[in-house]
Amino acid sequence: MDELNVLYHINKAFSRRFDLAEYKYSYFDAYDDDYIAEIKVRKHHYDDCMIEYDKYAKNISYAKKNNVYFVYIVATKSHIYIFNITKMNESNYNFKWEDRVMPRNTHFGDYNNKITKKVGYVNVNDCSCKLSL
Repeated sequence: MDELNVLYHINKAFSRRFDLAEYKYSYFDAYDDDYIAEIKVRKHHYDDCMIEYDKYAKNISYAKKNNVYFVYIVATKSHIYIFNITKMNESNYNFKWEDRVMPRNTHFGDYNNKITKKVGYVNVNDCSCKLSL
């Protein structure tokens, strides 16, 4: 499973037209006329899905300025969970923000270079939508 595969399933299930973000270093991974999306593909299922505060803050701000919703999409081997972060934020959802020492970047295998990141959590039971794979 990769981001493009996730978008294929979402576009098909909801008749959406999500495209991957064109700018390589964009704070969001995909967009359509109504949404911007941050996508995480996880090897394991976790009831509490981690979201980085920096991406949350930048995407919430972008969504407000551009009159779109910010959704956080977490894909596992069996499900795709879609969280409408804009609506969760508006309803004062408790993201349980905390500072956590983590690898700077796991995507490039940089596990030993640690930094402190502010992160929060969204529970799969609070997702807006769940797709079975």
